[in-house]
Amino acid sequence: MRHHKITIFPAEDFRVIRHKALFLIGDQDMLSNYPKAIHRLIDYGMIYRIVKDAGHAINHEQPEIIHRAIQQFCLGNNDTQNTM
Repeated sequence: MRHHKITIFPAEDFRVIRHKALFLIGDQDMLSNYPKAIHRLIDYGMIYRIVKDAGHAINHEQPEIIHRAIQQFCLGNNDTQNTM
């Protein structure tokens, strides 16, 4: 896997996409599922879901769950549950 460059954006940059983006994070994803990243999503008011039994290749590991989550998000069905 190639090295990932991470850019930290200021909170005000997230206002534009806050309700237009859904972050899907595998519960075993060591690049995205760590306390500091999750707290940043919460602090910025972002919509996110933690998907069980998935790592960084979440769309390959849990395609049905990801497909359903994206459909529901696009239809405006955004519950407050953060774990799938």
